[in-house]
Amino acid sequence: MQKIKTLFLIFCLACGTINLYAYEAVIIPFVANSEYQDSEKDSALHGGFYSKLSDSKNSVELSYERLNLNYSTPKKMLLQDDVTFNYSHILSKNYTLNGGFHYIHTNERQSNKVQSYFLGLKYFNKNNFDIGADVCYSLYNSYSLAESILQLKPYFGFHFGENSSIMGHFYTKISYYLMHPKNTTTSLEHNYNSYEIDIQHSLGNFTNNLQAWSGKQLYAVKDSGFTLYNLNEEHNGGYSFSSKYRLSKKLGIKAAYVYEDFSEFGTNGSSTMSRYILSCEYNF
Repeated sequence: MQKIKTLFLIFCLACGTINLYAYEAVIIPFVANSEYQDSEKDSALHGGFYSKLSDSKNSVELSYERLNLNYSTPKKMLLQDDVTFNYSHILSKNYTLNGGFHYIHTNERQSNKVQSYFLGLKYFNKNNFDIGADVCYSLYNSYSLAESILQLKPYFGFHFGENSSIMGHFYTKISYYLMHPKNTTTSLEHNYNSYEIDIQHSLGNFTNNLQAWSGKQLYAVKDSGFTLYNLNEEHNGGYSFSSKYRLSKKLGIKAAYVYEDFSEFGTNGSSTMSRYILSCEYNF
């Protein structure tokens, strides 16, 4: 828990870079439920919050998630706390640099004290396109499949349309994941590769998102560092979709569904996960 307290202290210090006379803030509490098929896992309950404080050049993000994961064979429960911090700075009118880390504390030694450090650089032409790359270095303990994972994620995104038009505004992002496990304790592939497409559509008060990916992933870092996989699983593909409705300038609600296909090391066959997420967004 001392590590988590340190992360909160860093977050508070980073907030000092924000211009408090011209800042924007958002907080998003969320709850989720996961159900598993053909797996040693039974179900999981998630809860937590995401927060962001920003001005014209800087942004500071912090999230906390609590996971209660029930296993059916053997009968046990995994209790996990995730804390993620990210700081972004606009270097010029076309470049953004960001960096942060993700830390996990659990009651299971195999997945405990996992940490990931990430850095990203993006070139953007506002309302036209952007291109960039993220690099992540994740550290695991001696009970994991690998001591560390080096991940590279280049991506390209482009915009089309306007929110006020009949068709609305579209943003499409295509990403490639390359993961290289180091100092492995079991027979793993030398590299894990996958491709992802993310399509966001905005029209009026609605913002809809569709994402799909295919390939192989091990201990992936996704969602700009806010999702870190730490269980002994090889993921083979998945998709998600979400819809957000803005009730007012300050308040919005969002529902999402996530599906993933994965294989648990030490077992035969393939397993699936279905996750249902509900969140509320408040801007002030």
